[in-house]
Amino acid sequence: MKITSWQAERQGRYQGQTSVGDVVEGAVKGARDLIGGRLPELSKVEPNKDAWQRWPEGQPIAVSSTWMDTMIAQATLPARDACRYEAREADKVSELEMSGSHVIIYVLDTTVRTRHRVTMSGGLVLVADAKSWRKSLVTP
Repeated sequence: MKITSWQAERQGRYQGQTSVGDVVEGAVKGARDLIGGRLPELSKVEPNKDAWQRWPEGQPIAVSSTWMDTMIAQATLPARDACRYEAREADKVSELEMSGSHVIIYVLDTTVRTRHRVTMSGGLVLVADAKSWRKSLVTP
């Protein structure tokens, strides 16, 4: 199945966070240890181990503005009036992402757990303004 990184973030999917079941299991185990007179073991939590952001990066996926319009219409990307999109040079987008000003848009292949940058004509990478991207994640 292929979804956008915005869908994954908005739905809380593939975030690598500890589930409610993991927390309950740890609490029950800790209580059982206390009742048995032993100190509970503290488990090592690695919350981001399975997050989509750590999946290997596959080949970029070239798309058109028609693809974007379709994804927006299907609510798999935020509307253009809710999020400012830009197409930037591939060698600059990592800097923009690290500075926190922009978010790189990915298509996630959940079957093989890879992430693919979305590119527009000329190999420009599709990015979004980080502030408007985060704001669009909140369900109205």
